[in-house]
Amino acid sequence: SVIGVSMKTIGYIFTADNILGIPASIAGGYLGDKKSCKNICCLFMLLGASAAFFLLFIKIDILFIIVIVIFMVIFSANIPILEKVESIAAREDSAGFDLGIISISFTLGNSIGAVIIGMIIDKFGLSSSFFVISIGYIITSVIMQFIPLQERTNPLEKST
Repeated sequence: SVIGVSMKTIGYIFTADNILGIPASIAGGYLGDKKSCKNICCLFMLLGASAAFFLLFIKIDILFIIVIVIFMVIFSANIPILEKVESIAAREDSAGFDLGIISISFTLGNSIGAVIIGMIIDKFGLSSSFFVISIGYIITSVIMQFIPLQERTNPLEKST
């Protein structure tokens, strides 16, 4: 058992995420091509924040698993949209460099974030991590609203 969850349950969660994450990523990419990436990204982040926050109040194991899978599927749907937002944010004259810096920051953020969440779980319990994730998603969504993005179809394409 890890943090109160059996290995079998963790296996179910990740299997469901792998099976459902593929069509979710495709659907997210489709939405990103049709709608404003910034707005769709913020919407998915707020949905993810809602799912993480909802996890604070769940006491039934099967419902907990379902909401975790929903959270992970929302995250999977947001991945292609985040990639497009990154590419749009890159400057045209140095897109390769900018995208490289963004990739480095994501890698560092994923590493440091995992350590921080692990320390929060050790100190305050599993449910506190859902609260922190929820607040982080909300703050990021609000900040994104103030970042001007000029939508382009190709990140390396010059704006006219």
